[in-house]
Amino acid sequence: MEVNLHTGKDEFFKSHEVAKNYIGGLYKLIDVYKFSMESVSVLTRIDLDKLNNFYAGEASLNYDELCLIESVIITPLVGAFETAEYNYNMIIKARKERKL
Repeated sequence: MEVNLHTGKDEFFKSHEVAKNYIGGLYKLIDVYKFSMESVSVLTRIDLDKLNNFYAGEASLNYDELCLIESVIITPLVGAFETAEYNYNMIIKARKERKL
């Protein structure tokens, strides 16, 4: 499979609207589900220091990196975590109803 990456030099900081639109789900994975930046780095092969600095608002990521995070991390994992949370809540609800 061939991947064609955007060749522009656009750089986006965490606060930039483009970055927010592309990787807003990443913050939920990290803050709510305690997903680590190390895992993001391993799966995307983006330098861990660069990711940490971006998350702290001190560095930027380019368009390709934002797309990579969105495609490799956010799209597949946010849905999986939300499904797991929903399943957990349904199981707890069913157990409580049986005890009544």
